[in-house]
Amino acid sequence: MNLQKTAITLLALLIFLSLSTAEAFSFTGFLKKGSQSAEVRLLQKVLNTLGYSVATGTDETGSPKPGSLGAETDYYGSLTASALKSLQCVFSDINPSGYCHWPSANKR
Repeated sequence: MNLQKTAITLLALLIFLSLSTAEAFSFTGFLKKGSQSAEVRLLQKVLNTLGYSVATGTDETGSPKPGSLGAETDYYGSLTASALKSLQCVFSDINPSGYCHWPSANKR
């Protein structure tokens, strides 16, 4: 594992630990387009915090767009999948599928 992968992995772990201790739930499995759960919200928070933004900017009322940093949602749509694919591309040994399978991710 190169230095960039190691740094991103450690940062993701630190973010995951800090976010998951503040929110009581456990990861249970497979996330994909159409999934809707608190796990999706946490995934979006991690992606946004790592710089793999799910959404950016504001809507016509000036509110943050759904999925953007601080406005994460429970819905796993195409924007979440795209942000996850961008992160997965950093790891050459992970197929950038846009799917999130927590048990396999936890083995890393």
